Amino acid sequence: IVAALAVTMITIDDSFRQMFTLDQTETYLDVDLVMSYDANSTTRIMNKRTITEDYADRFSFFASFFNFYAGIGIGEELTYAQVMSSSVAEMERVIRTDLPSLAAGTAVVTRTFAEEHDLAAGDAFDLYVGGTAYPHRIEAVADDVGLFKGDVVFVNKTALLDLIYGASNLGNLGNTLYFALRPGVDIQETIDLLSAEPEYSSFVFTEVVNAADIARMATFNSSIFLGIGLMAIIALILVLRSVFPILFRDIAPQIGVIQTLGGSDRFAFRVWLWEFAIILLFAVPLGLLIAWVGINLSRPFIGIQGFVTLDPLLTLIAVGAVSYTHLA
Repeated sequence: IVAALAVTMITIDDSFRQMFTLDQTETYLDVDLVMSYDANSTTRIMNKRTITEDYADRFSFFASFFNFYAGIGIGEELTYAQVMSSSVAEMERVIRTDLPSLAAGTAVVTRTFAEEHDLAAGDAFDLYVGGTAYPHRIEAVADDVGLFKGDVVFVNKTALLDLIYGASNLGNLGNTLYFALRPGVDIQETIDLLSAEPEYSSFVFTEVVNAADIARMATFNSSIFLGIGLMAIIALILVLRSVFPILFRDIAPQIGVIQTLGGSDRFAFRVWLWEFAIILLFAVPLGLLIAWVGINLSRPFIGIQGFVTLDPLLTLIAVGAVSYTHLA
């Protein structure tokens, strides 16, 4: 247990970095960069035409979405959900999932949303925008994946905007753009170029996997964990010291006792080797397994599917520290 706590404490910062990275990559999948708005943006609607004409060679794909939160009326019930809207082809590319064609007044909902409200394909609901209810029918229920998870409803963007505003050919407009960069394209250079465009200068660019941001979050969380873990180790050592005092006797007094009883130095060395072998072959692997399982048990709380691995170098340092502390 001490070995497990030591390995966990020493590798926890790297483990948090892996978790936060997995959370981003599993949510955004192939997307590398997001352009959207914040409270300081002078406008909340962007046109992707300039990107299509001048910067398309930088991206393997880019998708224009109009996303918002809205009231959803299901019979007598009123709930809220995120509404994602784009072309079906763009949505399929962003979430790597095949979807049916969507006409005006039809939608795809996540399985989470459908199960929560007992909905199925063919059921109807009202989409409230600006206080007006727009009847919709569920075309399909899709598994939660990537950005399309939780309480989310997807509709065809041009059909929705035509329904709301009575205007067609608005496919270039949106409030969020998702980009997947081509291999070798520098993301910061791309952000600088797009930010220099007057029509995009007030928008916010977010790198999906930002190493600096992930490092800050990992350091913050690991510092809290280290404080708790250190107290746990001290408490555990005090308990073990009182229950199994022989485990905490120094090797030198043990060798002295063996020599006093007539044992040779060679025999004492063999005793030391056996102690080291027991720790190396049993305690350490068990500690590593407990540490790995313990760290990965937190995955469902963060919402990630991938497994976190123990950094080999940090694990070796932890094992060495535990072995030295016990055998010194």
